[in-house]
Amino acid sequence: MEHPLSLIERLAQELFDLILEVLPVDDTARLSRCSKWLQFRIQPALLGTEVRRSRAMKWACEKGLNTSIRTLLSYGASPTAIVLPDSLCHNSTYTVSTLQLTIKHGLIDTFNLLIELGAGINTGVRPGGASIRNFISDLYYHHPNRPIAVETFLRAGLASQLEQRHRDNMLTRAVNFRPRFDDPTLADWPSPEIVSMLLDSGADPNCVHRDGPRAEADSLSPLSATLLSGRWDLFDLLRARGAEIQGVRKTDHRIWHRRPVHVPIMAAVVAMLRSKGGISVEPVQKCLDAGADINVAVLSRSLNYAKADRGPCMTLITPIDLYLGAANFWANGRDVLQGLQYLLDNGASLDSVTEMPSIYADGMRRNSREELHLDTYRFVVRHPTVRILLDRCQVENLRQPQCLETVKLLIRHGGLGDQPGQVLARYDCNDEMGQELIPFWWDLLDAVMDIMPEKEDRTRLLYEYIVAKGEYPELGTPLAPEPDAFLPRRDQVAQRPNIGELTYATVRYLMLAGANINAALPAPLDRPQTCVFLLCDRYANKRQHFFPRDLPRLLPERIAFLTWLVEEAGVDPSIRATYWSRDGNVNCTAAELLCQEMSQLRDDERGPAEGLILVLGGEPVSQPDKVQHNRALRAVFSFF
Repeated sequence: MEHPLSLIERLAQELFDLILEVLPVDDTARLSRCSKWLQFRIQPALLGTEVRRSRAMKWACEKGLNTSIRTLLSYGASPTAIVLPDSLCHNSTYTVSTLQLTIKHGLIDTFNLLIELGAGINTGVRPGGASIRNFISDLYYHHPNRPIAVETFLRAGLASQLEQRHRDNMLTRAVNFRPRFDDPTLADWPSPEIVSMLLDSGADPNCVHRDGPRAEADSLSPLSATLLSGRWDLFDLLRARGAEIQGVRKTDHRIWHRRPVHVPIMAAVVAMLRSKGGISVEPVQKCLDAGADINVAVLSRSLNYAKADRGPCMTLITPIDLYLGAANFWANGRDVLQGLQYLLDNGASLDSVTEMPSIYADGMRRNSREELHLDTYRFVVRHPTVRILLDRCQVENLRQPQCLETVKLLIRHGGLGDQPGQVLARYDCNDEMGQELIPFWWDLLDAVMDIMPEKEDRTRLLYEYIVAKGEYPELGTPLAPEPDAFLPRRDQVAQRPNIGELTYATVRYLMLAGANINAALPAPLDRPQTCVFLLCDRYANKRQHFFPRDLPRLLPERIAFLTWLVEEAGVDPSIRATYWSRDGNVNCTAAELLCQEMSQLRDDERGPAEGLILVLGGEPVSQPDKVQHNRALRAVFSFF
């Protein structure tokens, strides 16, 4: 007995086609599921246009409907790309990758099916669709089974369809893979076979990958990633396939990296501190055995807030700089001093790098000894290691024995650089903390005196220290820490050093050690000047930055400091020196210098400046000389 036909099945073909034309697509799809006869009659019309096939393919890929995907392919849908109309732009379309849609939703079976049916990588993806970069990221993360998709992708030979930068991206992500779920089956992923397939597809073992947002990006290479993860099997494989142990120091990135851990020896010193249970020297030893240079200097991007109007800057850092900038001397029980001693024993140098390595010389314009320009970046000479360390851990932590011993070890190896007075002058603290910190600070100064046995060296140190304390403090440091960060990723303005208890204690200590506070040392242009005269000369001639917002705090400190130097420390303000003025070379005292180089001041600014001139032994300015008087007071305030 035949099945009776329904009313719609009895309709004439012309009337049935007319109903399908006016019926909405959603209702037509529901109607096709009422019976097999309707499905057979309606499906060709339902999937007859490219737009309808594309929308159906997108829906099937997102839901994991393998049967629907096979049906759509039989009607002519592409297994690789889905072209959809752009709702925001008339007569425009955008492209979506079928593989990216399935992997984004964690549909591994559908992903494997599409590859089996001939799906490839659509390199014509436009904004609004799925980018190749996001597709590679989705292959590795968000789902514990994603690495299985990577293996399927590689075994199908699809990596060869990617551009070189995307193949390099896949290699670096694979070597640096860290599962986001606690899955022991992924502990040893990727296998050497996976890495070999990536290398066979054309990935560069010396590529450099930027890890992080643009402004915060670090650099990473496959070889450095193996050092950070402790995958020595992959380390040996990459070395055998051509990875350079010296790394690629100069990259093609327009924005320079903050932490150049793409250089293997740089990554090794970071891995020393990341190891569980204390310092592990195995990563560094692995690099040294392979011939790495422990004193390699690499450009790193930082900010210099003292000269912020001139833009960001770069500085050269070495592995020991990165180690000190990353170390935490009082937490987690890590013996950082042991690691530092290991680096020094293996040839790590603390000497300042004052010349730009030849590898960075192209495209740079030499402007002075301390500044080189590369596009919009400015080069700043590498800071002394003691400064890097104290900027990282703060001077208050000298009370920690390990921190103090580490600073003393650096001092004994020349970590203060060629201007130790400027380094020591950066640090001070408030009165309450200063009294507690002074014994530890004197212990640090004992180590400084051990390397400066001659009185001339101690006098030079005192001279530099007083001059640096009188100037406006320099801000910014390339390796300043960020709270709750194991390694610094963001530059942080260093606290402006006050003229506090440590300042007075240091001057007393150096004078007891034999330093001459009234010594006239060669200043700029080889004119012998005392430290007080040089301060007044720089104030009067405006040779430093002036920040009016800081005057209420900085001015009283400097006036009190200069008064203390004259009244208690024994500074002789009557010593005459030569300085250059608009009228030529002038021989005068510090007070006469200020009076001769006066600029205008407001009425409320005259009192403190007149008191300072009196402290220096100068005569009060007479009322008829009001213009010259105001000029002098303005000069004083401009630099105090």
